[in-house]
Amino acid sequence: MPVEKMNTQILVVEDELSLAELLEYFLLDLGYEVLIASNGQRALEVLENQSVGLIISDVMMPVLDGYQFVKELRTTPKLAGIPVLLISAAPINSSKLKPHEAQAYLNKPYELDKMEEVVEHLAGLPR
Repeated sequence: MPVEKMNTQILVVEDELSLAELLEYFLLDLGYEVLIASNGQRALEVLENQSVGLIISDVMMPVLDGYQFVKELRTTPKLAGIPVLLISAAPINSSKLKPHEAQAYLNKPYELDKMEEVVEHLAGLPR
């Protein structure tokens, strides 16, 4: 069943503005609505008032890094079911998370075809 893209908001959590904007343009081009937060703490604040179908989060960020952000997300009942894609320039340490805490991982630099494939899959997951 095709994903209803225009009804799917994706939250991009990325502290490097140029990378956040690149992801925003890429996702908008795919037909998604996009919100941006500069760190995990800001993302939690955004999620207090916004409903999203997918979160793409960098790992290495100030204030609240990606690992801590996902752990916090999973302890909040209304947010716990949102699929998460973690991205990082450093090797992703999946041992810092339980297997169910993030649904996918991509290392930077990622190929846009692979990013599209993962986003389409995760955005189509039932909540």
